[in-house]
Parts: sequence; C-alpha cells; structure tokens
Amino acid sequence: MNTPRLLVIGAIAFAGCGSPNVDTAVAQAMLPADGTQATAVCEVVEARMPLPQEVAETSGLARSGRDADLFWTHNDRGNDPVLFAIDSRGEIVQRVRVTGVEMTDWEDLESAPCGEETCLYVADIGDNDSDRDGISVLRIVEPAAEATEVTPAEILRARFPDGARDAEALFTDGAGLLHVINKGDAEDIAIYRWPAPGQDGGTVTLERLRVLFPEPGNGDDRVTAATAMPGSSWMVARTYRSLYFYPLAALLGGEAVEPTVVDLSMLSEAQGESVVLSDGGDVWVSSEAERRGQRPVWSQLRCTLPTP
Repeated sequence: MNTPRLLVIGAIAFAGCGSPNVDTAVAQAMLPADGTQATAVCEVVEARMPLPQEVAETSGLARSGRDADLFWTHNDRGNDPVLFAIDSRGEIVQRVRVTGVEMTDWEDLESAPCGEETCLYVADIGDNDSDRDGISVLRIVEPAAEATEVTPAEILRARFPDGARDAEALFTDGAGLLHVINKGDAEDIAIYRWPAPGQDGGTVTLERLRVLFPEPGNGDDRVTAATAMPGSSWMVARTYRSLYFYPLAALLGGEAVEPTVVDLSMLSEAQGESVVLSDGGDVWVSSEAERRGQRPVWSQLRCTLPTP
C-alpha cells in the first residue's frame, strides 16, 4: 500500500468503562517531513464492548437517523436477512426482517438522508470466489420503532466494469451517489461509482473512479468497510488493522490525496468489519466474534480531524 503522509500512532493506558483491563489509546499524527502541524488526534473512548452472539457475524454498522443512540447492524452470508437495532450499550432493541429478497452476502451498511426520511443502504456485494454476475444494494427507508418487517423501497443492481470483484465497503457522497470499494483479494483496491439512479430492476455498470491502493501484500490490509460523514467532509475506509481518512471532495474529484491513517491494533479485533463516522468525529468500529460461541465486540473512538 502507498505510504501516507500522516501516520497515526502511539498509545496511553486508559480503561474504558465497558472494557476493564483493556488498554485504550490516544493516537497522534506524526509531523510530516515539511514540519507542518499534525492534523489528527484519535482517542479510544471504549474498547471491545461486547455485542450479542445473535450478531456474531456483524458485517455492517450504521447510525440511526431517527435516534442518535441507536445503530443498525446485520450478519453476513449464511444468515437470515434481518436488520438489528442496537442501543449504545450494545443491546438489541429491534429486529426487522427484510422481505422479498434473497440474501447472498451482506457486507456493509450505510445510513443517509433520502428526501425527508433516512434510508439504510444494505450492500449485498460480498463475493468470496469472485464469480457473481452482479451485486445489489437494497435501499430501505429506516424502519419505524415498532416495525418487525420491511420491504426495500428499491433494489439497485450493478456489475463491475473489470470483472467480478469481492467487495465489502459502501459509502455515499453528498449528492446521494453510492460508491463501492473492492476488498483487494487479488487486485488493486479501487473506488467504483454507481451511476445516477435508474429504474428498479435494471443492472447498470459501475464506473471505476480511481485506485486507492495497489494489491495488498498483507491480508490485513484488505478493505472491509467504508463510510462518509453525514456532512460529507470526510470518507473513512477501514481494513482489518487500520482506518484511512480522506477529504471526500478531493478524493472524488480526482485530486492527489494522502490519507490520515489510524492504527487499530490496540483494539485487538478478531475480524474488523465495519465503521461509522459522525460529523463530530466520533468513530465506531465492530468486529466479528473470534470463534463460534464467543461474542462480537465494538469500540468507540473520538477523532479530531482538520478542515478538509
């Protein structure tokens, strides 16, 4: 992977109230070679808070638009097409079955405004064997608090322009367009842009927008999730061991950009699969359970980011 100009490292001991005996960290960006001031500080607020075993394969995470203390998550392939609302303590408070769809491999979840509502975008884009004819994203108006079932408002179908790709990352931009980042199993990691919305049921071809990284030499550097700030200032992509912050406008505008990188190794995640980023710089990440019978975990960081 290309070397970022700002590398985020360093740690201090700070016991989170949800994770006794676990060291959390403050990460400070190193000064770049030109001596300008460091631009990012990330503090781990709470590390490895347990989630229920019912979401042991949590692969997507999104903040609710109707209640800032709620998050939506889901499991990946081999599980039922169900969205789970969890509260700030990590307890499941709502289960909503998505009807009228077949679940292939749900891998990411994005929350974004759609008209006067908030929509959840469920990314059915996983393809471990890179042999799917196409991928899909379910656009679901965020379920009401009493809902137990929901039908997608729209199913967006697409194919990659350069052959099947395993992908686990989806984000939206300020204009409402969807973007997919492939995982990088055996090829460069790139951003693919969804064309402007078309008719439900038609399959479109994604536009390859730009390469983020060359093919990773280490499996821990594959991209497993992405999201953009609700205010669309920053996009963050995560790998199994790092967060990569990008100024969104410059990234999508084709400018040369170098990410600010946060090392997540202090969280000791078994399989980090998701990320949420708030306008205030709060970041939540979740990880699948390490082995059957164990509980998945999630962590909260608080990051101070510069003006893009």
